[in-house]
Amino acid sequence: MSALKSRQFALLACATVFGLSLGSIDALAQAQQPEPKPDACQVQVKVDDTVRFNPEQIEVPTLCEQFTVLLTHVGRLPKVATPRNWVLTKAEDANAVARDAELAGAVNNWIKPNDERVLAASSVIGRGETVRVDVAVRDLMPDLQYTYLSTIPGFSPVLRGTLTLVP
Repeated sequence: MSALKSRQFALLACATVFGLSLGSIDALAQAQQPEPKPDACQVQVKVDDTVRFNPEQIEVPTLCEQFTVLLTHVGRLPKVATPRNWVLTKAEDANAVARDAELAGAVNNWIKPNDERVLAASSVIGRGETVRVDVAVRDLMPDLQYTYLSTIPGFSPVLRGTLTLVP
């Protein structure tokens, strides 16, 4: 029996003895839910002059309300040569989002304005810059595959990673 189930069983036994309501039992059981570790709800993603994110896979705990990505450009070339952004979308939407990004242009950070397929996105950064992207975990589904990519033309086909929601 898991530790949580054992606690719930013990709470039920105490509630029976002391005559607590089922609502009280639920409240006590929810209070026993583990809190995520602060660093479990954040990841640093590095990008450089090559065409890869590091890490190329991100696992987001379901216990997090918000997940933060800190995108850092650690390359040596100037921003004009290797600009980067970080865009999260469902895997099935990634190619279409990248195509539409070309039409959106640099003025829109290479993201189509008000694109509902984009779940989270950063601004464009260059060498030595870091940008924060907050992802609302409640908007993610555990059974879906997500892709993060740079939507900057020429990079989007290969500069990608996967994001999954995990218990």
